[in-house]
Amino acid sequence: FDHLLKKLPDVDESKLRVHKLGVEQLAENNLSTYTPGMLRILTISFVQPVKRIELLVNALAEITDIPIEWVQIGDFLPETQWIQRAIETKLSTNKNIQYTFLGALTNLEVQQYLAEHKSDFLVCTSSSEGLPVSMMEANCYGIPVVSTAVGGVPEIIHHGLNGFLLSPNPTIHEISKQLRELASISPADYLLLQQAGYQIYQQQYCSKTNMERFAVEELNGTRPA
Repeated sequence: FDHLLKKLPDVDESKLRVHKLGVEQLAENNLSTYTPGMLRILTISFVQPVKRIELLVNALAEITDIPIEWVQIGDFLPETQWIQRAIETKLSTNKNIQYTFLGALTNLEVQQYLAEHKSDFLVCTSSSEGLPVSMMEANCYGIPVVSTAVGGVPEIIHHGLNGFLLSPNPTIHEISKQLRELASISPADYLLLQQAGYQIYQQQYCSKTNMERFAVEELNGTRPA
């Protein structure tokens, strides 16, 4: 909503009403444990130029003293195959980094992965986003998010509450610095991030709740006086 108003400043805000769609929780939520001193990160998207995965790759290449596991869900496109080759070049010699490409998964498979595997943070380095479904799903399964503050992302991710926001055009050092800081969060503080994310999901991005709210508000709004 805030992003729309910035894009269309002449729109009469009083004539707008927002109804979020949200996502359905398709698997059981099992909050993962967190181990300081290491980092398990996840990226979910087709690897398009707008996703700027190369920024993450270069940031990871700067970190040589923290064990890191990176999982990418989503295929590389023909125009981004060079990034896959760059990953091999830049990260294959870093013994502290393990990376796995799972390719394209169905929505159910993505949610099952989020529920069953221990990912510490979902990471996004995009130059542009709408209202990312992957971040709603991450919050749904107790996974905090680190993302560039672009598009509607700041409406989902609140810095220090359920994740962390990078600048819209972060430097490689800014990203690597944030990743280092993630690895030193205490288990108690990490649990607070998880709990806040799940609460935000329940209140704002649960599709069942949002559809029920939409029906009630629309019925009340159209009921004759």
